Amino acid sequence: MASTSPVSPLTHTTGNTVYVTVAGIESLGQEIQVVYRSTDGRASWNAITSNNLPATPANSLAVDPQNANTVYLATDDGVYYTTEVADCAQPLSNCWSVFGSGLPDAPVVALSAAPVTGSAPVLVAATYGRGLWQTALSSAGTSRTTASVSPSDVAFTQTPGLGVPSNPIPVTLTNTGIAGDPPLTVTSILIGGADPGDFSETDTCGFNPAATAPVALGSNCTINLIFTPQVANQKRAAVMSIYANVPGGELTVDMSGTGVAPGSFSVNPQQLTFPVISAGQSSAAQSVTVTNSSSYAIGSVSLAATAPFRITQNTCTGSLAAGANCTVAVVFQPSTGGAASGTLTVSSTDFATPTTVALSGTGFDFSVTFHGPYSQTVTSGEQANYTLVITPVGSSGTFSFACGTPPPNAICLFSPSSETLGAGVVATSW
Repeated sequence: MASTSPVSPLTHTTGNTVYVTVAGIESLGQEIQVVYRSTDGRASWNAITSNNLPATPANSLAVDPQNANTVYLATDDGVYYTTEVADCAQPLSNCWSVFGSGLPDAPVVALSAAPVTGSAPVLVAATYGRGLWQTALSSAGTSRTTASVSPSDVAFTQTPGLGVPSNPIPVTLTNTGIAGDPPLTVTSILIGGADPGDFSETDTCGFNPAATAPVALGSNCTINLIFTPQVANQKRAAVMSIYANVPGGELTVDMSGTGVAPGSFSVNPQQLTFPVISAGQSSAAQSVTVTNSSSYAIGSVSLAATAPFRITQNTCTGSLAAGANCTVAVVFQPSTGGAASGTLTVSSTDFATPTTVALSGTGFDFSVTFHGPYSQTVTSGEQANYTLVITPVGSSGTFSFACGTPPPNAICLFSPSSETLGAGVVATSW
C-alpha cells in the first residue's frame, strides 16, 4: 500500500514537489525503497530512504510548514525526520534521525503538522491503537522574516554550446521584513527539478561561497544563475530552492534554457613550418585563417602562441558570426639554435574545446673558438697561424671568412676562405 503527500502551495510555491511513502517490507527477492521525492510534478522520482532509515514500512509524511527542507516520516518503528531532505537522495547519505521521544511501542500511521497560522507549532502523530500524540516541530521557536526573489522565472535566451557555461543571470533576494524581524539567513540553495545538472549558481547570500553574515532588513543579495547544457537542441528545466527563515521556509525560482550542438573553430592551415633563421632574428610572418564553424555567433575569440613564436597581427578581436572568419599572423623568433615547436591556441568562452595550430621552425646559431694561441708576436718576414674552430647549432650553413684591418705591412689570409657545415659538424680554418 502506498500513500502520496503533495506539498501544499504554502510550502512549495511551484506546487511541483511530491512525496510518496510505501508501506512495504523487503523480502529476499525484492528490495523496497519506502519513501520517494519528486521536484518536477512526478515526471521523475528519487528514492530518499538513505542509509540510516530502518527497513520498516513508511506510512505517512509531513513537511514542516516553516521549513520545506524539513520532513517528518511516520514508520512502524516511530517518527523520523531530516532537516536537509534534498540531501537524502545522495549516495551514502545518512540524513534521517529519530524525532522526539515518548511514543508508545506501536506503528505511527499518520502525521499532521500544524499550519503556519496555527496556535501552536506542533506535529501530531496518530498511532495504531494507542491514540494521538504531539510534540513541538523542529522549527518551533525559529524567528522568521519575509523575503522576495526577483525574477522568479529565469529563461536563458543565450543558447550556449553543449557543455559551455552561459553568461550568468542575476537573481535578487531581498529581505522585505518589518522592524523587529530578524535578519534573513539562507541555510541552503539547492537545484532540483527535471534537469538539475544543467544549472548552477554562485551567490553573495552566504551559501556559495559560504559565509556567516545574514541579509539585513531592507538589504539584498545576488544569486547568479548559470546554464551549462548537457543535451543539445532540447529545452532543459530546473527549480532553484532557496531555504531560509521565511514563512514556508523556502523561495523558488524556475529556470529553463536550450543549448545547441557543440561548436568549434576550423583553422587553415593546421600547421605552420618556418624556414631556418638565425638566432635573435625574426622570420617573415605566416597567416592562419580562423573560421567559426558553429551555427551560432560567438562573443569573442582568444588567441595565444607559445614561445619562440609570436602573434604580430590579429583581426579576431571581436564577435564572430556563424560561418565568418578572421586572420592571425605569426612569426618565429628563436633565441638559440636548434629545432623548436609550439602551438597557436584559438579558443572562445562559447566553445568547450579550443582549436590548435602546430608551429615548428629551426633556429641557426654557431660558436667560434680558437685552437691554440689567439695572440702572437711576429718578427718581420715570419708568419703566424691561428686556428678557428667553428661549430654550427641548429642547421647547416655556409661560413665565409674575411680579415678586418691588419697591422701595417701585414697580410691576412684564410684557408679555406669559406666552409659549408651541417649542424653539429666542427670545422677549422686558419
